Amino acid sequence: MRSQGRPTDCGTAMHRQAKTCRTGSTPFLALLQAVKTCTLCSTMGGRGGILHVLGRRARRAVMFVGEAPGRRGAVRTGIPFQGDSTGHNFEILLESAGWSRRDVWVTNAVLCWPGSRTGTNRKPHALEISNCQAHLRNQIEIVQPVVVVPLGASALRALDSICPARFAELKTAVAQPQSWNGRYLFPLYHPSPRVTNTRRSLEQQRADFSLLRAFVLGKTATGRGRVRP
Repeated sequence: MRSQGRPTDCGTAMHRQAKTCRTGSTPFLALLQAVKTCTLCSTMGGRGGILHVLGRRARRAVMFVGEAPGRRGAVRTGIPFQGDSTGHNFEILLESAGWSRRDVWVTNAVLCWPGSRTGTNRKPHALEISNCQAHLRNQIEIVQPVVVVPLGASALRALDSICPARFAELKTAVAQPQSWNGRYLFPLYHPSPRVTNTRRSLEQQRADFSLLRAFVLGKTATGRGRVRP
């Protein structure tokens, strides 16, 4: 495991300490409006972005970043990682770490559903990830997480495009905390059934979440951010 010293900074203002932000505040409401009205991706066919948070405070110590909304999950429920098998796995993993959704921020690298022509889920294109980068940056600025957790290779690439990560390949970076842009990255595999059945089992991912919890508690013990113990 590499050194976990002072986080690196890409020269942005994103690492600066910010006042506590509430979900009813102007920055958050402006972000919601920007996401709802975004039309940068012609491939999305005018679908609105999905951004949801539980609780009144926007600031969280941990931010999970997935790939994109799923047709049977967030597209139907309006909540990232909820309503389908992937969401069920995510909630099992979150609970195994002793957290609820109110304790963390959950979002995606791409906020609109990248549906295929046949109506199935597909991986977001590089341009779609690039177009959504400003929304991801804004969320990080508002939430001010201590630890950012990309779930899967697409999310890791999206964050790497904001500020280069030392380990940008998931198979090398998984469960290896690294300094990133004034905070920390803790890359993990995506909790979809395809991944848990072929690449990293749910039990292995439980172990990864246990390592994540220990790392987060170690980095928030001094008061940088709050998570429920």
